[in-house]
Amino acid sequence: MQSTRTVYKDILKKQQKEDPVLFAYLRSYQRNPKSTIAAEILTGLGAASGATVAEIVAPGDQGVRGAFEVGAAAPLSYVSLFPYFRVAKDYVTEKLEKFRGTMAAEEQERRVGVTLLDFIEKSRRRPTRIHRRCQHGCFSTGGGGYSGGA
Repeated sequence: MQSTRTVYKDILKKQQKEDPVLFAYLRSYQRNPKSTIAAEILTGLGAASGATVAEIVAPGDQGVRGAFEVGAAAPLSYVSLFPYFRVAKDYVTEKLEKFRGTMAAEEQERRVGVTLLDFIEKSRRRPTRIHRRCQHGCFSTGGGGYSGGA
C-alpha cells in the first residue's frame, strides 16, 4: 500500500503533465497562499459591492445586478491575476537559471549519482574498494580513475 505522500506526489506529477498552467497556479498558491487569497477576496468584494449598489438602484432587476457585479468586479479581477504573474516570474527565473548553467540541488545530486554509477561500472572495481580508497584520500581523477593502495 502506498503512503499518502507517495500518492500525493504521483497526483502532482500527473497534474503537471496534463495541465501545466493549472499546476503552476496551484504551485503558486502553495508558495504564496496569502497573496492568492487576498486577490480572490478583492474580486469577490468587487462583485458583492456591485450587487449591493444594483439592489439599491434597481431592486430585483437581474440584468442591472449582473452588469453592476461584473462592472465592479472587473477592475479588481486584474488583482486576481497577480498569482499568474508570479507563476510567469518563477518560470522565467527557472529558465534563466538553467540557461546560466545553475541547477537545483536535486538535479546536481542526480547528475553526480549518474556520473558515479557510470564511473563504478567502467572501473570494473568493487564499489566497496572504491569507497574505501575515497575515504583514505587515494582518489584522483587522472589516468585510471583512482590511484594508491589498499
